[in-house]
Amino acid sequence: MKSKLLLVAIIFSLSTAKANPVGLGDQDAIQGTWILISNEDGGRQKAIPADLKVTITKDKIVFTSANKPKSELAFKLDSTTHPKSIDLTVRREAWLGIYELTSDSLTICVNDDDGGKRATNFESKPSSHNDVLMVFRRVNRISSD
Repeated sequence: MKSKLLLVAIIFSLSTAKANPVGLGDQDAIQGTWILISNEDGGRQKAIPADLKVTITKDKIVFTSANKPKSELAFKLDSTTHPKSIDLTVRREAWLGIYELTSDSLTICVNDDDGGKRATNFESKPSSHNDVLMVFRRVNRISSD
């Protein structure tokens, strides 16, 4: 019996090893510097500038690159939905999506149609509400102190 309990404890600890640090909700855990490693729109891979820097604060995602103007998006998370939901505000447009966050990766899928249906799957397809798929890898964490 003890060995079964130990096995369950080990499996549980392994399955949560990539989760957010203990005590941090998604709103705090998402903050930091990220690299965009994949960007699909309508099922097609989009080019990513080599010097692109992505900084996420408590309520903004900021994209900076030497060759492009700085781009700032406001966002709101809801970690109580399944899948977890994210609302992006882009030039006064509402892009509704979903997200998945671990300690070192972030995946966001949004519908870039203002006021359109929320994305439902982590995929990018043409003429679908699962339109824009972005995958980020964490560079470092911003302290929330």
